[in-house]
Amino acid sequence: MLVVVLTTEKMFDTRGKAVRDTWMDYANNKHPELGVHVVMAYDGKPTKDTEGVPMIPTFTTSYDDLYLKVIDVFETIRELYGDDYDYFMKADDDVFVHVDRLAARFSKVEVYNPAKSQVFGFRGPGDFMCWGGPGYLMSRQALREIYPHMVQCGKDFILPEDITIAWCFMRHSFNHHKKIWLGCQPLENNDHTGFCHIPPPQKENWALWDQPDKEFEVEGTWIKTWRFSTVLTMHAFKTELNTKPSMREYYNHFYNNDNH
Repeated sequence: MLVVVLTTEKMFDTRGKAVRDTWMDYANNKHPELGVHVVMAYDGKPTKDTEGVPMIPTFTTSYDDLYLKVIDVFETIRELYGDDYDYFMKADDDVFVHVDRLAARFSKVEVYNPAKSQVFGFRGPGDFMCWGGPGYLMSRQALREIYPHMVQCGKDFILPEDITIAWCFMRHSFNHHKKIWLGCQPLENNDHTGFCHIPPPQKENWALWDQPDKEFEVEGTWIKTWRFSTVLTMHAFKTELNTKPSMREYYNHFYNNDNH
């Protein structure tokens, strides 16, 4: 699996550094045998700080134009990596990825087949797309099908990036000729709790991070059984807001205390 972390020149030394020092280092350096490789999509100029960081180039956009950057990133990874990976994941620099859990889930070849067009993530009530915040991933076949149409999708769907990507898939993938589209899909056993978003103001939920098996409900979602012990991704760690726990504290708790 290839995970692409979108970061910016502005955030490279704060949010980006937190990612590089924690779960990106865990994946690329400490446990490469898991088969999860992490790169950063970076819009700045190379500096001493960027040396040695696996990166792909991209450009600067506003939040309203983020869909253009995401399309550019998916085009680039298709051109650079082709079919080298079974799955391709997009994550932001305020997301923590439990790399070991992610690898374990998608190693189940009897459940997950990268030769099928599939996109996995969190699907809100009444939504058809994967929410962009906690990250989402697509199979090798899904990226192969959508790739030739991405430029046109960027012209046709001027929307938030997660909705743009979903509409692009709706038009160009998922057995389109049969008029069938499955939308953002849950994990096996209809599990919708893999990709979690907790807004920083919901401090009562964040306060449970050191009680990982305790269930909680996130406002704005329909799921009442989130657990820190089972999520694959956790969003959002805002270094500029000094949110607690920090990404480093979270990493140390789960990966230095055998609480993976």
